[in-house]
Amino acid sequence: MRQNIIAKAFKELFAASRTMFLLSYGFTLLQGLSRVLPIVTLQLLFDQIPAVAQTGNLTGILWFLLAFAGARILCHIIDFAVNYLYETYNLIAGYGMNRNVNRKVYTAKGIEFEKTDFLEKVNKAYRGTKSIRKFIDTWMLILLLYLPEMTVILLYLYRAHPCLPLVFILLLFPSAIVLRLQEREFSAQEEQAANLQRKIDIYDRSAFGIRSVIETKVIGYEQLLVGKAHQCIEDKSGHEYRYQQKKNSLENIEKAIIDLGHIAIFGVLVWCTYRQIISVGVFAALATSLDELFEMTENILSVIAEGVSEELEKIRNYFKIIEDIDSSAPDSDQQSKAPELTQIPSIDFEQVSFRYPNASHNALENVSFHIRKGEHIAIVGENGSGKSTVMKLLCGIYTCHDGCIRIGQKDIKSCNISSLYPKFTAVFQNYGRYAMTVDENIQLAETADPQKLAAVKDLQGLECLQELPGSEILSREFGGTDLSGGQWQRIAIARAKYRDGDIYLLDEPTAAIDPNEEKRLYDLFQTITDGKTAVIVTHRMSAARLADRIMVFKAGRLCGFGTHGELQEHCGEYRRLWSSQADIYIK
Repeated sequence: MRQNIIAKAFKELFAASRTMFLLSYGFTLLQGLSRVLPIVTLQLLFDQIPAVAQTGNLTGILWFLLAFAGARILCHIIDFAVNYLYETYNLIAGYGMNRNVNRKVYTAKGIEFEKTDFLEKVNKAYRGTKSIRKFIDTWMLILLLYLPEMTVILLYLYRAHPCLPLVFILLLFPSAIVLRLQEREFSAQEEQAANLQRKIDIYDRSAFGIRSVIETKVIGYEQLLVGKAHQCIEDKSGHEYRYQQKKNSLENIEKAIIDLGHIAIFGVLVWCTYRQIISVGVFAALATSLDELFEMTENILSVIAEGVSEELEKIRNYFKIIEDIDSSAPDSDQQSKAPELTQIPSIDFEQVSFRYPNASHNALENVSFHIRKGEHIAIVGENGSGKSTVMKLLCGIYTCHDGCIRIGQKDIKSCNISSLYPKFTAVFQNYGRYAMTVDENIQLAETADPQKLAAVKDLQGLECLQELPGSEILSREFGGTDLSGGQWQRIAIARAKYRDGDIYLLDEPTAAIDPNEEKRLYDLFQTITDGKTAVIVTHRMSAARLADRIMVFKAGRLCGFGTHGELQEHCGEYRRLWSSQADIYIK
């Protein structure tokens, strides 16, 4: 499993930028080779000292001194190049990894976003994007930077005494056990931290987000949200504290083993020099590089501990989200061969049932209906009766568990999803408010068409959009201005008209508007949906009465479908809903 993860991570990083990969690690290899030069030139320099002492000729030693100085300067130049390339490549690779997660999350089925474990996977996957570079860099540093220098030092040790390299290698076994224990501890810590961090982010946005901060302060539940966030922070800090304690204990054991080995090897070197087994130059080279050898060993163990045991778990999370979405998303080959929707003559629900993840009962139960092309349908019912679920199933965001949804005579499951979405346009209760200009908010992903945009703004009821600043960002967060709720709502309506699909979905589009304004907006809806199929979810019975036919939902079941007059006569639930608002709407 670990080898598989390493291969995947290596491939992912290489794909981010082949040129930067080769440049970055090519210079890292040069860096490793250049670090050998000071060791060799130092040994040669010290070996010349006895001859100079006898002859008094300093010329020879000056050349070796210059060689040693040149080797050090070369090392610094290469170090600078490596650092520059590392930072540049880090930005490129980070962008590539985040783009991969974004693309995979975009292709995930809509129902996945109802699952807590999926949201946690996404959170951990974004954290894992940074880990792939760090993980591969760990191993490349060991192979290209540390290994050449360590090989030379070990050869010098072997020259001093054949057993010394073996002593050094044996020191690595206890450290490897410690690293394995660290990896196991971090795996548990990462799982707990991701869940708690997601909750902290949610409470933070609710308490201090620009869209909600006024409500939280005025109504007075800011302290409640802060308290919940504080509790999560305490829990997260507690987990991290316990993990750090265990990690520090394991690292102290590691360092104690290395220090004992350091003392033992240095003692053998002193004995070998005293017995003239090695020269003073070799001793000087080893004495100065021995500290570096153990420092490199500590660095290797440290980067393995942080770059492998900790980062490995994050990388697993990165590939989990990539592979889980790949397995749950529609197959691209099948989708390309699936029939495309060119028109929508009718819509049929046939015994459709649907249940949300972890729910104890169905949100919809055996729902069947037929909608004709160009028909305006209203959906009414109490909260939780299944109205919005019908909308999500209708446009293919969710897939029904039982039954069948047909567009014309085609099962929606067998259709090419990329040809389905363009057939819909929508205005939702929680419509998007994007930090862009007015025109960009209306056009969004559609092709920019100045004439089409002007025609939308000329519609009666949307003329006010012409008075808004056209080039100013609609967000105080980005130094622009914000709009009123009514203005944002008109932008959402204009956006729907600009897209102008075959089917209009309107989910509580006037929920925040007073009854006097509501009638004018519904007249606008009637205009923009003329000749189109429209489905509107509403709590306002006066709006429902304007539709050709009305669906009545109760507890996930369709208990009535007909005109206002038919439902008044035959549907008790509709009569109850109508009567509850009669004082407002009957004049």
